[in-house]
Amino acid sequence: MSVARTPSGSRLDVFVHLFCDIPDTLQTYTFQAVLIGNTWNGWYELLNPPYGYLGTSGPTATFATDNRLDIFGQNTESRLTQWFWANPTWYGFFDQGAPKPPGYQAVLTSGPSATWSRNGSQLHVFARGPDYKLHYTKYTAAGWEGWVGVDANLNSAPSVAAHANGNRIDVVYQGGDNAVWQVYHLENGGWQQRFSLGGNITSPPTATWVPNGSRLDVFARGTDGYLYQKFWTDAGGWSGWFNLGGQMEWGKAPAASWNNDGNRLDMFVITPDDRLAKSNWICC
Repeated sequence: MSVARTPSGSRLDVFVHLFCDIPDTLQTYTFQAVLIGNTWNGWYELLNPPYGYLGTSGPTATFATDNRLDIFGQNTESRLTQWFWANPTWYGFFDQGAPKPPGYQAVLTSGPSATWSRNGSQLHVFARGPDYKLHYTKYTAAGWEGWVGVDANLNSAPSVAAHANGNRIDVVYQGGDNAVWQVYHLENGGWQQRFSLGGNITSPPTATWVPNGSRLDVFARGTDGYLYQKFWTDAGGWSGWFNLGGQMEWGKAPAASWNNDGNRLDMFVITPDDRLAKSNWICC
């Protein structure tokens, strides 16, 4: 599951991934629902790659502008695949390869996480490589860059969140100790040392910045099946973990997005009976 909000804030898209066990073939389908204002539109079935359906990891989606939406997934060959919507047309599918550290085959071992930054001029994609470390690739006006490894050991798919000023990219993930770990990149300082945010989680975490950059929220499923939250603010630093209730499916990452005013946080989870559930928090 993934959510993506347009830069103007006028639209929120939700993507879910269904796995269908059909005799003699294994097929997966991605569906999209669109929230405009207070009205839901969907569900819509999206196309699947002609050279192989997406793996079961599911998609990640991010808007560059209100008229450009990119979606990435891990295909059945464990490589990164991309397709995108440039209003009004869908394009794809494009094979963007996979990391290949020395001594390993070129594959992804998790689903990807992607974000546009710098007003839609840079596209960053992260995933776990065959060495179970964090790897990323980036797209700019010069084209796609090669895959680069980061000193971080992942026990789950990563989640990436871009700071509003475009100078910082944060990545959170489940570490080998089942705690949430964070590593971030500063444009003028490079990758910073990873550190633990604590917790004992049973799903990949997800992270989202408030649009003005004053707050970073992290969510994950706890060992009791409930949704947990931890957040960072300029004034107070990191909070403790809070139990938000609501039963979640084991191993299914939540998805969250702040609106542009920073006064509403929309949250989505997959319940134990495989249904999509939504909640929101309104402040200020």
